[in-house]
Amino acid sequence: MTPEEQRAADEAECRNYGFRPGTDAFAECLQRVELDRRAEWRARRLEMERWNTPTVIYQPVVVEKRD
Repeated sequence: MTPEEQRAADEAECRNYGFRPGTDAFAECLQRVELDRRAEWRARRLEMERWNTPTVIYQPVVVEKRD
């Protein structure tokens, strides 16, 4: 999605909430939509980083002493 398409989708979302373009409330809605998107992106990124870390599996090996 291009930035222009994203902006149009965000504006449509805020209009669907009942905000009117050109008002402070509409601008705040756009800001909240963007902040929510960034928060979701950060959460996904952190989740992906957690899965990309190596996992150490420890399995003891018993070695019997020979006489």
